[in-house]
Amino acid sequence: LRQSLLGVVAARYCQTSECAPGEGSAEHKAPQGGTQSLAGGREVVRGIAVEKFDIVKKWGINTYKCTKQLISERFGRGSRTVDLELETQIELLRETKRKYECVLQLARALTSHFYSLVQTQHALGDAFSDLSQKSPELQVSGGACPQGWGQAQAWPGFPRPGG
Repeated sequence: LRQSLLGVVAARYCQTSECAPGEGSAEHKAPQGGTQSLAGGREVVRGIAVEKFDIVKKWGINTYKCTKQLISERFGRGSRTVDLELETQIELLRETKRKYECVLQLARALTSHFYSLVQTQHALGDAFSDLSQKSPELQVSGGACPQGWGQAQAWPGFPRPGG
C-alpha cells in the first residue's frame, strides 16, 4: 500500500507546476538519457516524495498530539503542560503590561487635567476681557485683553514679564 501511495504521490509531484517540463531544479527532473537514467530519475523523484510524505506524516502526528493534549486539558482529564522558563517570561511580560497600562492611565489623567487647565485659562481670559470692557482702569493699551499669558504686555499694577 505504501509503495502504491508513494507512486501516486511521486506521479502527482511531477505533474505540478514545480516540475513542469523545462522548469524546476535538476534534482526534480528525470535525467535525459537511456532507460537506466530514466529509472534513476524516478528514484530521485520517489526519494523526494518519500521525504515530503514523511514531513507531512510528522506534522500530522505532532498536530494530533497537541490537539489531544489541548482537549484533555480543556475537559480536565489531563494535567496542564507547564514550561517553567516560559512561565517566568510570561509573568514578566504580564507585569510589564500592567506597568504600561498604569503609565497610560496616568498619561490620560494628565491630558485631561491639562485640557481642563487650558479651558480655565481661556475662561479667565474671557472674564478679564469682559472686565476690561466694563472697567476702564483694567484696559490695556490697544483696548482689549491679550490672548495669552505669555505675551509681553502687562496688566496695570503688575510688572512686565522679564523686566
